[in-house]
Amino acid sequence: MSSHNKEITIIDPHLISGSGDRMRDALGLSIDGSPDTVFLNLDTFDKTDASSQADGIVNKYTYFYRIRGNGNNLINDKQWKSYVVGGDFLNTTLSGIYSEANFSDHYHSEIVPYSLSETKVNGTFDTSTPNYISIQPVINSYHQSYSDFTNTVTSLTEIVNCYRFTKKYILPMPTNPVLLRDKESALTDIFKFGIPNQTFESEQVSELQQNLFFANPEVYETVDTLNSGAKYIPQLTKIEMDFEDTGQFIKDCVSNGFEYLFLRTLKETILQQDGAPTLENISFTVDSSFIDADGNNSETITSATLTAVDVFQMMDYALKNYNTETQDFEFLLDISEQAQSQYDNTSVRRLEKTIPALRQFQSLTQLLESSNYTNTFINDPISVQNKYNEVVAYRVEKVFGSDTVQNFWFLNIEDVESFSFNDNQIAYGRDYTYNIYKYVLIAGTDYQYSNIRLSRVLGKNLGLWGLEIYDPATDEAIEPLYPSNSISNDLSTDAQIQSAYKYVADFQVDVTPSVKIVEVQIFSKVVSILDAPTNNVSVVPSYVLDNSRRLQFEVRYDLIDNNSFPSVMNSTEEDYKQRFLNSYDLLEDEQFMIHAMSLASTIEVYRIDFKPTSISDFDQKLIITESLKIPNQDAAFTNKTIFDKVATNKKYYYYFRIVNEARTVSYGSRIYEAELVDDGGYKFAVFNVYFESDLEVKPFNRPIESFKKLINIVPNIENVIINDEDVDYSDVSENQIENVKFGQSDDPVWDKTFKIRLTSKKTGKKIDINLTHKVV
Repeated sequence: MSSHNKEITIIDPHLISGSGDRMRDALGLSIDGSPDTVFLNLDTFDKTDASSQADGIVNKYTYFYRIRGNGNNLINDKQWKSYVVGGDFLNTTLSGIYSEANFSDHYHSEIVPYSLSETKVNGTFDTSTPNYISIQPVINSYHQSYSDFTNTVTSLTEIVNCYRFTKKYILPMPTNPVLLRDKESALTDIFKFGIPNQTFESEQVSELQQNLFFANPEVYETVDTLNSGAKYIPQLTKIEMDFEDTGQFIKDCVSNGFEYLFLRTLKETILQQDGAPTLENISFTVDSSFIDADGNNSETITSATLTAVDVFQMMDYALKNYNTETQDFEFLLDISEQAQSQYDNTSVRRLEKTIPALRQFQSLTQLLESSNYTNTFINDPISVQNKYNEVVAYRVEKVFGSDTVQNFWFLNIEDVESFSFNDNQIAYGRDYTYNIYKYVLIAGTDYQYSNIRLSRVLGKNLGLWGLEIYDPATDEAIEPLYPSNSISNDLSTDAQIQSAYKYVADFQVDVTPSVKIVEVQIFSKVVSILDAPTNNVSVVPSYVLDNSRRLQFEVRYDLIDNNSFPSVMNSTEEDYKQRFLNSYDLLEDEQFMIHAMSLASTIEVYRIDFKPTSISDFDQKLIITESLKIPNQDAAFTNKTIFDKVATNKKYYYYFRIVNEARTVSYGSRIYEAELVDDGGYKFAVFNVYFESDLEVKPFNRPIESFKKLINIVPNIENVIINDEDVDYSDVSENQIENVKFGQSDDPVWDKTFKIRLTSKKTGKKIDINLTHKVV
């Protein structure tokens, strides 16, 4: 694997040694296995080339195998029989290596995307990481009326789809600056004063928006163009992902005109609607290779149950189910005749659906006869090698609570390498889980062993064993399956052969195509539409020059700064922080600059009468709220003067925040220590400013010593011993004085400051002494 790729290998469990196919295990053809050299010869087996014959609409491929027993370790024919087909031998019951069960082989590897947060953690963010995927919220503006509307709709699909809105109301934008400004103002008013309203009309049918389809290259191009108008939509979720190369099946869908019916059929199958084929839950082993958080290549092996559907059953359903019973989908922005035909449920457009389905049936059989498919098994039908696979479609599932509220289906057509899609049918402040699935067509095989035949010894002549081939179920002689040297005499039959090996067994392997579409989840993320923290707050403290005992604070809403998420006061704000960081793919201490779009509306003043050790000490200590809103306008002041009446000769600690209409967590001010001193009737204020980092109390890390009246603090003797290692005594002293040093300690005290705290045993009062030792 490439050092930047994230890769998974999907393995049918019985392809792994010890997981079910004992013949594969014995021949050494299983993953992590080796051949049985105790009972089988080192030269384990031979096989014939494949012969093929029609089996319904596909070909069946037949092989004849011969395996050889280890004559040095096998005792007799009975033991050989017990080993191959099972049975008792010398008080031991053997299960046998031969079984006529059906086995499947869909072994293949896939590249899956890293999420944006994964690339930050594993160090590939600044590299050309392939198969990138990202889902993030975007807030372009915040209007309380629009937020209220989105939170009160019965169904999210009642919110007008941004692509319908953009196409009708936004693009193209005027080039004339005056007209552009007028149109932007009109667009703002539509959202500011609520949707729907008298100036807005939508022909959207809510029920049809439950499943949105993208099957036409022109629609992908239109979406890409309309994305430029997304900045006028108040809030949305932006989904970015890379598409994988388009395979032959989807190319045939497009050339046969089957792409629309295929996408609709896939939807009905996955959602189990209208009598669609039953989904299979197939157990696979998933081997994942990826770069871990330490930047190392890692591997995990897990068991997974993946949802799958048989493609032939799905195609048969598409052929017969030409009427549309469940009207819960829309080919977004697509007015082509092929798209329109999919809504018909009256059989009027039956021919437009049946002919493409028949053509696709034929194309699928041609794919299964091509070397792209047959080369994956034709020479080694029970080996481990990649089977033909291709991504046919993607689905983005949007979940609210425990309910799926909407699906977006994307056909993996040619010329779409990367795609950006916006989902605005969301409400502010809610958590939505986005699950992204890719649908992988795997053209694997089903295979079965049959027609087992064993040998029994007749004798030995001229170094060759005379063997008779027989049916172990009846013990009757039967001709071999694998081409053999027959014994030629008047008494022999075709069942007697000559062999250099004492023990042989023949069996048949029949291989038939097994074509599945498997649902593979490649991404899942909870996204919350949350506004960013408000800007920094600057404060200028002073006091009122009268006898009112009032402190005065000029509070200003400052500029945004590149910083990590602000400190939080309580568990509610911590929850907001984690939801925000997760939504925007930010690491815990990562700095960012995302503007708050909601209007800054209220100043909050917190006050306590003890020195805080963290911002959380101000929780529940709100003493003043002051509105910044300008009356009768959708605007706010950026500064205001706050007054607080206090007691004299007492220290207070203040913390200021400006919150917005969306009630986000806010960047706060520094902490202000304030004391209004009354000195015999003369009043003046003293202020100190603390950064948040100043609040942390560093614990004392030296043993406590008790004393009564006097204490003498001197450096340890190791610090005052003269160190003359660097002195050159052959030189004059004035040149070497700088090389004379004090101390031979590994941790000298010179030029270091130590804090010593003295605590009274009687009163508990404390005195801090800062002590620095210097050489002078």
